[in-house]
Amino acid sequence: MNTKITGWVLTVAPIATIAMWFLTPVGSETDRVANLMAAAADPDGMKIFGLLSLVFSIAYVSAFLHWANDLKAGALGVLAVVGSLHLVVGLSGALAEIALMGAGAKAASAGAAGMATGMTYWAGGIAFGSAGIGLMMLGVAVIGVAAYLQKATNPIVAIALTVSGLLGVYGAAFAYEEMFMSIAYMAVTLGHVALGVTLLRK
Repeated sequence: MNTKITGWVLTVAPIATIAMWFLTPVGSETDRVANLMAAAADPDGMKIFGLLSLVFSIAYVSAFLHWANDLKAGALGVLAVVGSLHLVVGLSGALAEIALMGAGAKAASAGAAGMATGMTYWAGGIAFGSAGIGLMMLGVAVIGVAAYLQKATNPIVAIALTVSGLLGVYGAAFAYEEMFMSIAYMAVTLGHVALGVTLLRK
């Protein structure tokens, strides 16, 4: 994966990830039951768009890790190592979230008899997701700090990655099912896209 490919992936894949989540058949972000009921009305859509969002997530996380790999040998390179580990472990939690939400939507699509099972799966997905996304966001923030200290990219981009990552950590911990988390997602997406653009301009 050369610099140009890394740049293209970081520019396109984060936006595609957000787009796939918007296409999932979920309801109000602040109403768990509404989310489940909406997903249950189209369990195949939930599964397909959820999996596509995961594919794009894996793509941009891989590109981001490839870029961060060069930071490991620089000043406080341990930050890049720790951040990378957070991203990998956190991505596993995101995978579990999508799998459990898909299972919850499928169970709830059977009607009232499957609602209890669906809610159990859905709640499990939220738990894994909040933990996994929180770790991923922390990884982005820590790598952003390493990039800033090493002057590995535009300082504004490094600061944007750090700040958006910290917003995501807070959102994942305290407001995962609230509108605030959408702001954190958008912010970290813009941070990755900005990094991708700087790599394309090299």
